[in-house]
Amino acid sequence: MTVTLVSYEDAPVRTRKPHLCAYCGEVIPAGAKGTRRESGIDDSEGPFRRYTCARCVPYVWEFWNYVGDDVADLRDWFRRYMNEQHPGWRERVNKRAMISQPMAGKTDEEIAEARDRAHAKLSEMGYEFVNTLFTDQWYSDAAMKERGVVQVPLCYLAKSLENMSLCHAAYFCKGWENARGCRIEHDAAVAYGLEVLYED
Repeated sequence: MTVTLVSYEDAPVRTRKPHLCAYCGEVIPAGAKGTRRESGIDDSEGPFRRYTCARCVPYVWEFWNYVGDDVADLRDWFRRYMNEQHPGWRERVNKRAMISQPMAGKTDEEIAEARDRAHAKLSEMGYEFVNTLFTDQWYSDAAMKERGVVQVPLCYLAKSLENMSLCHAAYFCKGWENARGCRIEHDAAVAYGLEVLYED
């Protein structure tokens, strides 16, 4: 495959929905930090767009410098390269975790502070953070009602459970047991064998 690269975003890209990393094939959760997006023209297949997870980003340029621009199967070639040049890279993959926190009756500042504490704790423990706070226009109350959503809180919960499927662990902030959605997320995490973590 000969590729003419017409644009490349070095700045982190925040994705609205999960994507597969074009290089390692792992899921990039919605809202993941450090993601890059490439777009270009494949001489044989035309325009393309692909996403790179934060773990693969540091290796992309050295990979292309190594293989040139003739790659029949990108993921297969990337795995071969990494196994040869960086043995054990698969074992260094970080685990992913989501945050479940009560929000009713709290100010935006209180919610943000609790989330920042949880995020810092998960990072300290070596977990990659999976977003479960949906604030873009697609999840605004008006947009959901326009799509026919009747139970707006249930729509948020459904999206959180979808993102839970990408996780190895779930972190529950103080007061989770008093929030209906958090209790359901807790039951799901326990039932499906996620590692369950609690704020001290």
